[in-house]
Amino acid sequence: MRRHIIVISSVLLLLSLYLQAWGQDYQRAKDVLRAISAQETTLYQFPSPTSKRVIKLPRNTPVYIYGKQGGFLDVRYQNVKGWGDSRAFTIQGAASSEEPKVAEPIRSTPVPVIKEARSEPKAYLPIRLNPFVSYSMEGKSFDAQIRAGVLATYATSSQVSFGAVADAVFIKGTYLDFGPIVRHQWRGSSMLFNPAIYAGLLYYKFDHGTDKDQGFGIQTAIENDIPIMRDKSFQPSISLKLGTDMMFFYFSEVRIPVFLSAGASFKF
Repeated sequence: MRRHIIVISSVLLLLSLYLQAWGQDYQRAKDVLRAISAQETTLYQFPSPTSKRVIKLPRNTPVYIYGKQGGFLDVRYQNVKGWGDSRAFTIQGAASSEEPKVAEPIRSTPVPVIKEARSEPKAYLPIRLNPFVSYSMEGKSFDAQIRAGVLATYATSSQVSFGAVADAVFIKGTYLDFGPIVRHQWRGSSMLFNPAIYAGLLYYKFDHGTDKDQGFGIQTAIENDIPIMRDKSFQPSISLKLGTDMMFFYFSEVRIPVFLSAGASFKF
């Protein structure tokens, strides 16, 4: 009964991570909106505070809003285009008929060119590679060990990505785990704080000499990336992680080691 409860809870966790960011893609405004900055705020190149800063707007600066993605607004100020925190602007209503209308987004299939179309820039870098080294603490029916691995994901929006993780150790016994994951990235409040969480269903196999076992379980972890460089096509970061492995399915006994990881992440 206990194992069934853990399995159901894990499935619900994975489902909630996916649904939480469903619909976070670019939402074009039906009409161009007039707004003013309610406070001094910064426009960014992409809808993320870690992307390149475009311009700083003083309080009460009039702007136009063309759309939204996540917690960011697609803002125009004179000839400048950028993304601003939605909490920093006060919407005043639809723009006058003289103001330019929002262009239709470019479709993936070819269409006849009738008038000039404006495409929205890529708001995020889709591929993330994260090589890391982990220290797995001694826990319930599990020995302490140092292991190395890699996590790779592909983003389907600025917040949700899917991929796989694998890590292993071959010193004083063997350990191996691998499996698919789903990852959710939150909008960081500062350059140093860019949290994310992931969960995945993994296959585990280990041999500690007198203790060996294999089966399936759930790995969950909280991550934080600290950017080293800002670039629109490549973003290296220092990656820190705290997580746990719940090994319970087909194992002779439940094992729950906790691990700390450090490594690098590369988005491109």
